[in-house]
Amino acid sequence: MDGLISTFHISWKLLIAQAVNFAIVFVVLYRFAFKPLARTLSERKREIEQGIEEAEKSRELLKNAEYRAEEILSDARGRANEIIREAKQKHDEMLARIQKEAEQERQRILNKAREEAEQERQRIEKGIFSRLADFIPALIAKVLREEKDEAIRLRYMEHIEKLIQQEKL
Repeated sequence: MDGLISTFHISWKLLIAQAVNFAIVFVVLYRFAFKPLARTLSERKREIEQGIEEAEKSRELLKNAEYRAEEILSDARGRANEIIREAKQKHDEMLARIQKEAEQERQRILNKAREEAEQERQRIEKGIFSRLADFIPALIAKVLREEKDEAIRLRYMEHIEKLIQQEKL
């Protein structure tokens, strides 16, 4: 070892002074540089880990929100389809009811028109028969007066009498 010290020209005093200087610099650096730097790095690491955790939570919340949004959209589509189906059903029911009411109204109007036509026909018939009742006796009297042959006149009168008898039955 003495050979090593003499070969490299190592001085014990200088070596001890440098070791003391190194220890002082090491303690000062450790206390004022490495420790705060390690604390800062530790805090930064913790903040990064927290950020990653929050990002994972946000990603999970986003997935849940997207899933929930899809559920809401799907539910809304289902409800919209149900509303459309109900509206179509109500439309069909309303259309059937309106058609039924229109058909009933048509039948009512048709029946009323038939009744009015029948009443008008009866009124006209009554008027015609009334006029004929006044006209026929005068016509028969005229025909019988103008007929010169007594036998034909008697046959006309018998025939008219038979018609009257048949009409009364």
